[in-house]
Amino acid sequence: VTKAHFMGWFNARIRIGAYDENGNIKEIGTIHSGISDEMKKDMTENPNNYLNKVVKIQCMSLDKKEKTIRHGFYKGIHPEKNPQECTIKDIFN
Repeated sequence: VTKAHFMGWFNARIRIGAYDENGNIKEIGTIHSGISDEMKKDMTENPNNYLNKVVKIQCMSLDKKEKTIRHGFYKGIHPEKNPQECTIKDIFN
């Protein structure tokens, strides 16, 4: 049993998405690492505070064929960037 499960932090992960060429958001991975316990608790109690936010992440690799991230690590919120600027084309080309 993980600490997040024991504490009931069931939303304690970040689903990462990016816009495709038609303007639809496509999931490209999830982030579990790098999220503080305080943030995990808040994500569970206030999930709407985290929807459609741009985040800074680091990952081991990008699967350019499948358009997914591998072993992502949360680095923080990216307040200067608009969500519509996050496109699959920009990330994987």
